Amino acid sequence: MKNTFTLLMLIVLTGCIRSANNQLQGRWDFGYTDMPSFDSTMQEIAEANGEELQTTYQKFFLDNKLVLRKDNSFDLVLFRNYLHGNWNYTDSTQQLRFYGMAANKGFSCRVDSAKPYLLQLRFDSIAIHSILTIQDTGEAYRSFTQHAEYVLRLYSDELRYSSQDNDPYSKVNNNWRIQPLHAETGAELRARVNNHLQFWKLLFTDAINKDKSYIAYNWFASPLVVAVNGVALRKYDKVKASWNSYFYDSIQAKQGYALMQKSFSKEIKIPNGDNRYRNDIDMINQLISNLNNP
Repeated sequence: MKNTFTLLMLIVLTGCIRSANNQLQGRWDFGYTDMPSFDSTMQEIAEANGEELQTTYQKFFLDNKLVLRKDNSFDLVLFRNYLHGNWNYTDSTQQLRFYGMAANKGFSCRVDSAKPYLLQLRFDSIAIHSILTIQDTGEAYRSFTQHAEYVLRLYSDELRYSSQDNDPYSKVNNNWRIQPLHAETGAELRARVNNHLQFWKLLFTDAINKDKSYIAYNWFASPLVVAVNGVALRKYDKVKASWNSYFYDSIQAKQGYALMQKSFSKEIKIPNGDNRYRNDIDMINQLISNLNNP
């Protein structure tokens, strides 16, 4: 009887232990680094701004995220760069591999630590620079990109979504910034721009559904500006570096920008409701209607 009880307990305990692969699954927010020379740069910036080091890091990595999904697909956002593909983990080598991306040959990193609320990953410079095709500016970013090795700490994000359709980080809502491998038809270009506007609409819908007090815009690049007093379109010359990266070539990027201009072909009425995010949704809906109607 005792041996039977011990065996049952062993089975129960074994079932409670998550495999390394399962331990990695989930939504992870970039938070800190374990890079002494970069830490010193961040400390200098924090002191110059009169803020805590933690606050400086939070601003730097705001809404940058890695989503490792159960179906072994992933979504990665790092400094306005977005990648979608597949992932797998080899326990014997502690290697986390990312592959199956449209315009990226793939890369790997070492998993230094995987805990329920903390994931520490170690990348080489080749992997990081293959991700960062859209460049950023600022002292912290320049310092960050000048390393041979990157040790990044990610913290568990507790947000959950019933479907990828309402997840702002899923491929279905970020197709607009995955560069195609071929020239697109007029209908495909319109679908790409429409997906971009739908993405904006989802940001505000998500803020309402998740009761968010703010929306961060620094994890993607867009020519669209949404403010409390209306919407506007940045001039093409100001956004062409990032905007061009979403299209097959610069010619198609200009065609896509012309479609964005079409969404402003009619006057956008500024709503005056009590909820700012619902007002924003109203304006985006007007842009979508202008884009898709003669």
